[in-house]
Amino acid sequence: KITQLGTKTGRISCALHSVPKDGPVRSFLKAKKGYKFVIADYSQQDARTIAGLASDQRSIGIFKEGKDLYLEVAKDITRKTEKESQEFRKVAKIIVLGLINGMSDYTVQEKINEEIGTSQSLEEVRRFISRFFELHPNIKRWQDKVVRESRMKGFISTPLGRYLHVNQDTKETTLLNFPVQATGADGFKMALVDIDTKLKGMDARIVHTMHDEIIVEANTEIADTVANIVEDSMIEALEKLVSSVPFKVDVQIQDAWG
Repeated sequence: KITQLGTKTGRISCALHSVPKDGPVRSFLKAKKGYKFVIADYSQQDARTIAGLASDQRSIGIFKEGKDLYLEVAKDITRKTEKESQEFRKVAKIIVLGLINGMSDYTVQEKINEEIGTSQSLEEVRRFISRFFELHPNIKRWQDKVVRESRMKGFISTPLGRYLHVNQDTKETTLLNFPVQATGADGFKMALVDIDTKLKGMDARIVHTMHDEIIVEANTEIADTVANIVEDSMIEALEKLVSSVPFKVDVQIQDAWG
């Protein structure tokens, strides 16, 4: 069963979303004989979306140069070389995604220590967060504006115009998370429609979606062509909604999902 509005943000949900990325289970889902799976996934989608929505020029510049935002944030926070900052990239990713989702300092600290197995103090995490906002001030300004205006107006919306009603019980995390992930959900569904339209008459079809990932089963002879169609459609859909930042899609052609 696939639920089109399985979350407040409008992301698609289904039972297969619980299949873990690690482990052998995904490898059991294979393309039929003579076909391949074209698997396409957005790269750093939420980070790109908030950069565009907030007009954060530093982040936008990093993406336009084709750089890894999480690594650049790691370098900024640690003030070390790229090689020395590699180990801190995972911490930087948790910080960035945590702030996008409105996590508290305490939650970010807990997530860092649990997922990475480090022992970052709350004081260190707060210093990292302060440094991030110092270098990306428009993100903080935009978040404050979103919370203030949505509570005043009684709703919040995506660039496409999809609304979420806001009342006194609406959590701040929802107000921060909705415009980012809901914009991603809108773009994702626009991409699905476009891909389905372009695949008409071709020996290929969408067989599954996984969060921000689209899987198409395509005849082996046209797999490369289908991969280009999927990649272009996914990029174009989100860039229609958030035009100031480039989006990137990672595409693989495989025999199986895993």
